[in-house]
Amino acid sequence: MNTLTFEDLDEQVEDKLTNDPVYFAEKMLGIILHWYQIIVIQDPFPYKAMCWSRQIGKSTLVAVYVVWYIFTNANKNILILSQDRDASRRFYNQVIGYVLGNEILAQSIKGEALQSITRFNNGTQMQNKAPGREGKSVRGDAVDLLIIDEADFIAEAVFDAAEQTTAARHGAIILISTPNKKGSTFHQYFQDGFDAYKKAKGLMPLDEDDDPKYFIGHPVGFVFGFKTYHYGYQIGMDVNVTLPDGSQRPQLSHVIVNRMKAKSAYWKFQQEYEAIWAEDIGSYFHADDITNAIDETYSMENFGKPNRIYYMGVDFAKHVDKTVALIGEILDDGRMKIVHIYEAHNRNWVKQKEDLKILAHNFGISRAFLDGTGVGDALFDDLNGVDSPLYNKCERIIFTTPTKNNVYQNLSNLLRAGRLIHPHHKQLIDEMMYLQYEKMEGTQYVRIHEPKGMVDIGDDYPDAYALLGMGLAKNLLLGSFQGYLVRKNISPYPNFWEANKPEGTPKGGAIKNPHWDVKGAKIHRLKKKDPEFRKSRYKHRNL
Repeated sequence: MNTLTFEDLDEQVEDKLTNDPVYFAEKMLGIILHWYQIIVIQDPFPYKAMCWSRQIGKSTLVAVYVVWYIFTNANKNILILSQDRDASRRFYNQVIGYVLGNEILAQSIKGEALQSITRFNNGTQMQNKAPGREGKSVRGDAVDLLIIDEADFIAEAVFDAAEQTTAARHGAIILISTPNKKGSTFHQYFQDGFDAYKKAKGLMPLDEDDDPKYFIGHPVGFVFGFKTYHYGYQIGMDVNVTLPDGSQRPQLSHVIVNRMKAKSAYWKFQQEYEAIWAEDIGSYFHADDITNAIDETYSMENFGKPNRIYYMGVDFAKHVDKTVALIGEILDDGRMKIVHIYEAHNRNWVKQKEDLKILAHNFGISRAFLDGTGVGDALFDDLNGVDSPLYNKCERIIFTTPTKNNVYQNLSNLLRAGRLIHPHHKQLIDEMMYLQYEKMEGTQYVRIHEPKGMVDIGDDYPDAYALLGMGLAKNLLLGSFQGYLVRKNISPYPNFWEANKPEGTPKGGAIKNPHWDVKGAKIHRLKKKDPEFRKSRYKHRNL
């Protein structure tokens, strides 16, 4: 898009550029703003808190506003802060890039655009600073426009120091962020204004002492005085951007968003894309994912069917909880259905081992995933022993924090993708519904645990279900596992099998390595005298 040059300027055009930031963005910067960006940039209110999804144009909007502010306000001081120096500099450089991209604006820079400060011919200056942890670098400044990017990630001391820089000049403040944690300054400012907005729209009841006349239009927060704007990822999927060749595409890619939704923890997707604060302590699974997987039309089974694949997930009792084993059948469409539930309330390990061996024999278990934490370590050796129907079919899962996060994330993804079917078993459903998580400070992990104060609700069923889900995940990933071949491409991605085959597999052919040679579904058991038998109990041969 062609932008204005010196020849295009006249009194009428200059007047419109001064008074209309939307016109300024299009004619000077070549940027056409979306409708939701226009609502914000045309609002003259000085205190704004914007809680938006990632990648829907919040930084672009504010950068455009800063450029317009620079050239319509003389002798002003603008300060840009973010969570660290690099982030502050990125935003600052975005503004400078817009300025240098137009021949009119570029000539207004006084001297050179430096890394930390740029001065303009009209006396206005813009600077960015490293915030640090205490805000010492921003103290003493007098600011007319304060921009805080990723405001919910800023240390509270920095936030306080930065806000005070606007007091002497009655400066404007624009806060932009995705959510990080409840109780922060940004969260309080935003929620105060958002509550006022919801009351004005009839989405939230008025308090007894509220004056109805106050909640008209787009009111500001009653306590902190910020006007708030909230947009989730859906808004970015509903608007298009025009490419240089004239074609259009959505602001946000449906494919990428759905991929992030599938692979991210639910609370993380809530924060990053739905732009809402996930509870620090809350339910791990989404209720809809659990209820949508319920099938009340089938009964539990005690024996497996011929030529079917069955997996088992077992969580062993530790202290006063219970041992739970779930058996899942792989269906023709690639989904897994729980067909048997075993529960033992005592710690009679001898009986439990025999029960599990009988189940393994009755169903012809292909692979068992066992909780190897604590007592499970010793039980694993016996169940995986030579005299067991599960001989060399057991996989030990030690529930460290990273491992538990991984297996539970896998279960959440499978539920959300509709890959699992379970019965309306009260204890199973209750424990899944009430399973809790809380974010672990300073790490990428969450602590997953049973709810406190609920005597009859534990985490044994979710643990067993998460372990069982490992079987389906490996079945989906490899198309085969330990001698059983499911060559149907049940992935939503057409080239999934080709992309995820083990290294050394020729395209469309069998896997060529000493222990895995798959082409067909027949299993040839090696004799024990085979020296490779200890490493791989089954060997697949081309048929």
